[in-house]
Amino acid sequence: MGSMHQSNPLNAESAQAKTEARTFVGYASPTSNTTYTPNHFFDVVLPRSSRGVVRLVGYMLRRILGWSNADGTPREPQVRVTYAELIEKAGISRGAIRETIDESIKSKFIQCISAGHPHSSKQCGTSALFELRWDDREQYVTDPDEFNGFYSGNGNLTYIPNDFFDYTVRNESLALVRVVGAIIRHSIGFQTRHGFRRQQVSLSFDDLLRITRLGSRSTLSLAIQQSLNNFHIIRVEKGTFGEGAAKAATYGIRWNDQTTPNQSEQKQKQLVDLGQCNQSVQKSNQENIADFEVIGSKIEPGSVQKSNQESVQKSNQEAFKNRTSIEITDLNNKNNKNKQQQSTAAVVYVPSFALLKEIGFDSTAARELSERFPENVIRNQIGWLPSRNAVKNRLGLLRRSIEENWPAPEGEPVTVEGRAGEAFAQHYYAGYHGNTEPAVKPFPRDCLASQNFLERLGLSGNEKAAVEVGKAFGKLVRAKHQAHPKAQPFLSTALVLFGDEFVCSRYRKISDQKRIASQTAQEGHKRANWSAYMSYLRQDEKSLQQGNTALYAAFEEDRQRCFESMRQFNIDPARLKTEDARLIAWAEFFAKHSEHRVLDFWQWDREMNQKGFTEYVENT
Repeated sequence: MGSMHQSNPLNAESAQAKTEARTFVGYASPTSNTTYTPNHFFDVVLPRSSRGVVRLVGYMLRRILGWSNADGTPREPQVRVTYAELIEKAGISRGAIRETIDESIKSKFIQCISAGHPHSSKQCGTSALFELRWDDREQYVTDPDEFNGFYSGNGNLTYIPNDFFDYTVRNESLALVRVVGAIIRHSIGFQTRHGFRRQQVSLSFDDLLRITRLGSRSTLSLAIQQSLNNFHIIRVEKGTFGEGAAKAATYGIRWNDQTTPNQSEQKQKQLVDLGQCNQSVQKSNQENIADFEVIGSKIEPGSVQKSNQESVQKSNQEAFKNRTSIEITDLNNKNNKNKQQQSTAAVVYVPSFALLKEIGFDSTAARELSERFPENVIRNQIGWLPSRNAVKNRLGLLRRSIEENWPAPEGEPVTVEGRAGEAFAQHYYAGYHGNTEPAVKPFPRDCLASQNFLERLGLSGNEKAAVEVGKAFGKLVRAKHQAHPKAQPFLSTALVLFGDEFVCSRYRKISDQKRIASQTAQEGHKRANWSAYMSYLRQDEKSLQQGNTALYAAFEEDRQRCFESMRQFNIDPARLKTEDARLIAWAEFFAKHSEHRVLDFWQWDREMNQKGFTEYVENT
């Protein structure tokens, strides 16, 4: 596993409690309080796993690798975990724990050493014992089909701030964690040949879309904006696109000893005591968030003054100029700064916290739920609570409905995501039975399973797309069931059996569509610019004919030899004597000539054509 960085001797509970008790304002400088983390977490686990798996594996990495003995071995190489521990400390909902553990074992991230068993009259109950799975092979494998555990050799590990596991992974959305993880991996996770770690990295919007595997451009745009607003990352320099040279944006990790956030960010993170939550503060936060409009890989300014943006960008760049390696600042100075920040930090205003307090939750429970779950989920479940006719334990029912994101009760208006899930389920059954329109109302559990599946496809809330993919999935399952007459069309079961196949098939179809569209666009571009390319060849031939007669004579001699060869096989060379044929032969003869280089069409298009081809990608 390699050597491990020695963390401060605090237990996991106190470290986590300290993280949650303060406002998050960036990561501590990585001179201490770090976990020596396998890069496989960022290369394999994070971009390909569910939120539960990311939280479970992140929690185990933090607990096992975050504390080491004097000889560099983990203090706790194996861990016992209870359901309560995974709920409270890893942030996994109770209903998802079993599925999360099974998925983590199947993906070869962890392995079970001994199974747990419940308490009975004959024996005391015990929790299951797990450990991380390690791979002793020499090669570093990132293919999920060949992955057999975390790389156990020296190297391919990075010192990651503990806050990433204690706060970000546990509390933030999967999309945001993937964005922050991608920037961590390609900045401080990359070591230059001189031994230093990058402090910033240029990543285009398409780069982040590929690395995070989020699938939806709108989801990625929102995740980037939230990562900036929530002080996880910093944009050192904006990207540009359109006419002229495109330029990727430059990002870095937000360190908590960095320059003070700009005025707009301070307003968004306005520190307000939770007991004084009011509508004016909520309105202020909403107005500040609206100051930015996310468009592709650009964030266009709204009402923020340009001079403020330029000064902030300049200060951000200056802050990064002073960082040349992971060893950033004196440990004692850093600790003093952290103490000052923690002593003055208040609690961030969270609108859903006030709603939960008003409905009857105590401060601890309200804070936990408001941090773990989106505000729209909490608002929906509170609004639907009267329709659930709770007789006993009203707050317990509400808590469970929030944690499991129950669909709307019968007769209640549903959310945008709920409508899309219901549309998918309805048209699945219609497609399965060969109907053009749905004839039945699906079960609530089918709607919920459909919402989760659409989120995986990047189509959450897209009711129109849900209709199309629902029908397609229904037809797929019907074809699968033809050989099994007794098979039932239950959607929840079908998603487990055939969901992965459908997702892969859809991605292949989209990829093929993009490839065909790109090829068609290239052919059209070549036809439109062919005459300009021929003019380039004509001008080049004329220039060489006047400037280097010997080289031009060599071309003519080669042409004559070609004509003689054709006549020997009784082929009339007349068709090669046209001007276009001569110019094409000119480009081929000088394509790799040592004395004179002539560009082929695509080389000319890239280097000389002002209206050069831009790769066509269909926005799906």
